[in-house]
Amino acid sequence: MTSVPTSAPTLTDGVVTLRAHRPDDVDEIVQQGQDPEMQRWTTVPVPYERQHAEVFATELMPGGWQNPVGSKGFAIEALDEG
Repeated sequence: MTSVPTSAPTLTDGVVTLRAHRPDDVDEIVQQGQDPEMQRWTTVPVPYERQHAEVFATELMPGGWQNPVGSKGFAIEALDEG
């Protein structure tokens, strides 16, 4: 049986990186959570407010990685060569 990491591993191919969420991601998370298509196809709170993003990035995601059965997710970074 494979053990579950207690923190999000960083995975990259040099172009796309999957990593743990950080407090400096909050502005982008707010923007994403306010997108009408995000609200249509997911279960984010509506209206989506900054406090939701702060809890997501600093409590929910880190807590999920620390709990073997908790919610896990990655922040996605991609190089923009354009």
